[in-house]
Amino acid sequence: MAKQGLEVKFKEYDTLLNECINQMAIREGQRVHAHMIKTHYQAPVYLRTRLIVFYIKCVLLDDARWVLMKCLKGMLFLGLPSFLGTAPNEFTFATVLASCTSAIGFHFGRQIHCLLVKSPFESHVYVGSSLLDMYAKAGKIHQARHVFDNLPKRDVVSSQATLNRDCLKRH
Repeated sequence: MAKQGLEVKFKEYDTLLNECINQMAIREGQRVHAHMIKTHYQAPVYLRTRLIVFYIKCVLLDDARWVLMKCLKGMLFLGLPSFLGTAPNEFTFATVLASCTSAIGFHFGRQIHCLLVKSPFESHVYVGSSLLDMYAKAGKIHQARHVFDNLPKRDVVSSQATLNRDCLKRH
């Protein structure tokens, strides 16, 4: 498409990345990402998340980390609404926080939590469960407990994360 001079848009990038994920087509997925960079395409959060998923499923963790860190730095330093192009929702935060369970991502996860304190999303069950999981996996039991205690509504996911945290604490 690009060789024919056609402008590639969201739907095309989404379709291409999805197919690269399904086929585990590493080179092709990297070409799609390179094209996005080369054309200065401002990918919405959904496509940035899709890129992270692509790299993780293809076990290219350094590349996944690079995309994630670029997203997180943009969110933290440029401000969420201007970086994302649209206002983030609870699923945006839950997805990003789920990527912050590693030692490298934990620092950014804490910074995102600080942003969440100023937003209406901190008390959302999906976001709360992701925060709880992030703190539990990092061994931060007191912070995990604090998040759980402040959830206005608890579901199976948040209760399971608390149970997992308690099991980790005992071992």
